[in-house]
Amino acid sequence: MSKKLGVIVPYRDRYEQLIQFKKRINEYLTKRGIDYELIVVEQDDAQLFNRGKLLNIGFNITQKDSSYFCFHDIDMLPTSKDCDYSFFKGVCKLSFYVSQFNFIPRPDTELGGVILIDKESFLHINGYSNNYWGWGVEDNDLALRCNIKKIPFGVRKGRYMSLAHKANGDTYGDAPSNETLKNRNYFDNIKKNTNNLFEDGLSTLEYKINDIIDCKNYSIYKVFL
Repeated sequence: MSKKLGVIVPYRDRYEQLIQFKKRINEYLTKRGIDYELIVVEQDDAQLFNRGKLLNIGFNITQKDSSYFCFHDIDMLPTSKDCDYSFFKGVCKLSFYVSQFNFIPRPDTELGGVILIDKESFLHINGYSNNYWGWGVEDNDLALRCNIKKIPFGVRKGRYMSLAHKANGDTYGDAPSNETLKNRNYFDNIKKNTNNLFEDGLSTLEYKINDIIDCKNYSIYKVFL
């Protein structure tokens, strides 16, 4: 029996990228015979963007029907056969070569961009932290959780084309935003004392679904955080 993949995309205010992404990812996964469900989790409030919390929400919505998950940034399009979305037990980095970084290999255990993780592993680490508002660092927190819980790390050396977007405050070469600096400081404190690391995550997740839009080959969940 094949394992179903839940593709979760955090989203806000990038409609043109959404159009390009949903077309590309549906074609790519269908061609490779992947059994999948694609949902876009749209932050529908005026708070700072919270990528980790949106991904937790997507997992919560799809976990009943999926065996493993792909947390996928909307601005990354798969371009090579090495972008392998088949099942992986543990956590696996897919976006190894990315045009935004001049296709310089990304660190194996850097868990931003595009990753796979199986349901059991994600539940074991209590998902992402819900406490990173604004851009950056929620992926470092996730890597720390996986490392402490001894979740197997893997890497598949996929090549991804980055869609152009405005600097988000945590982009290499740009000065970090105040929100990003706050996130980095919060994470530095977490690393010094990890006793409470796993208390925050899926178990503390709160949100409200404002609307569900069913589209061809994907759904959009508009949520309040």
